[in-house]
Amino acid sequence: MKPFDSYHWRGMQLTDASLESARQELAESSEIDTTLQSFTQLLHSEDSAAIGIALDHYHYAVSQQRYGIPNPYSDYTLEVLERARELLKQPPTHSTFTGPDIEGSNHSSALLIMMNHAKPEDSGLILRVLENSANSDVASGALAAAGRILDAECAPDDALIHALAGIALDESKDPDERLDAVRALARSSASQALSIMERIADLETLDLQVTAVHALGFHAMDRYRPLVEQRSASWPDDLPYPAFDVQRLLREHDSKGNA
Repeated sequence: MKPFDSYHWRGMQLTDASLESARQELAESSEIDTTLQSFTQLLHSEDSAAIGIALDHYHYAVSQQRYGIPNPYSDYTLEVLERARELLKQPPTHSTFTGPDIEGSNHSSALLIMMNHAKPEDSGLILRVLENSANSDVASGALAAAGRILDAECAPDDALIHALAGIALDESKDPDERLDAVRALARSSASQALSIMERIADLETLDLQVTAVHALGFHAMDRYRPLVEQRSASWPDDLPYPAFDVQRLLREHDSKGNA
């Protein structure tokens, strides 16, 4: 298997020779001490690409945990999060005609971290990135990070919810971006988010409608049961998740009512 180098910096050589050497050792070495030394050298550098490569490796290590492989960088999670925030405060990187495609790569690498670790206090930072996304990859990462923030049990940021609603309801936007925005909103039980979900549930675009209806049933079935029943009754039988899960939510609501 080809060693993992990065998600967003492939084909780009770091200008600092020592950092480039650390990057190669991080990708190729099987020695944990060497790996940790290379990782921290990149993470603690002042080179945005080097930091981005370290963040990519952190996310890759997290993804390997599903196979029972421990994350060797778990002790650095707080530092990784701070470095991700620093990258998001920078302007997005730009590609050249002759170089590798690194458009917005600093933000893309940072958002790999933020989508799992963003806090409510990061709302303004994520909103700024969302409003100035360099490409669809950055937009998708920012929307995932926004969903992470809205999943927290605290008062949501009104500006962030308004921005997500704007994307979800804008028919000129890319369909995948609209769906990502609805999925982010679906993680919130706040009244502002649920009111927007009511509007989305009236849309004819089926994947948006289904996601919104599921969110309304999940967060507030007592209030929205008539709407959930009405919308779900019109859906084809073979729709994937979350459509089939709506019937489970209805059955659970029935069980609670009969208890």
